[in-house]
Amino acid sequence: MFIDPCSYRWCLWADAHEKTFNIESPRHRHPTVIYYAALHGFCNIIEWLTSHGVDINETGGLFGTVLQVAAFAGYKDAVVTLVLKYGADINHQGGFYGYPVIGAAAFGSASKSEELVRLLLSSGADINVANEGGLTALHLAARRGHQFVVRVLIENGAKANVQSSTGVSPLHQAAYNGNIGVAQLLMENGATRSFLLLFLNFSLTAECANDRISPFVSSSVILYSENSTFFGMRDVTNDRI
Repeated sequence: MFIDPCSYRWCLWADAHEKTFNIESPRHRHPTVIYYAALHGFCNIIEWLTSHGVDINETGGLFGTVLQVAAFAGYKDAVVTLVLKYGADINHQGGFYGYPVIGAAAFGSASKSEELVRLLLSSGADINVANEGGLTALHLAARRGHQFVVRVLIENGAKANVQSSTGVSPLHQAAYNGNIGVAQLLMENGATRSFLLLFLNFSLTAECANDRISPFVSSSVILYSENSTFFGMRDVTNDRI
């Protein structure tokens, strides 16, 4: 295996790390070397570490596992595929997003997010897993406005009416963030409109006075124009990651 000089220095540091560094805490364990390798897309380092006995499923760092950080960082054919090849637990719970598939749905690029989600689903990821707050991959995709990701999730069995621990649905997330196309797609696929509450906050009066409405307010109004029933108000600010 060819390893460039820079990567070789990583290997030496990794070897020393594995022999001498052992900081552990229940949830916020220090990031491991293989975690950093995945974060930066160093496939050769990952191969070297695993060939020298490093556990691909060891935990540490903000995203918890090698697979979750690779999924969120947006590496498809490179790191994610390699990590899965070496036996990464695709449904391992932990880290910032809770599960790799949720992290993939939260990735900034819609096209890359779709690729990652498809890859993880085809590799056995549970599409309806929820993190500690009850948020699923569908929640995050709806929040980001990733319409094609939302479609992929729904086509593969994601529950359109799933609610977080505080009662927030993917439709809430889409409306709050002004993602009208996603909200319409969700409703076309069974999302219950009765779950959609009109999102208001303290700035609404000022926005109206200045003749401007924020995206989440305008999308809520548009959705409500098709339904005469008013269900109340809800502030979901604390449900955002």
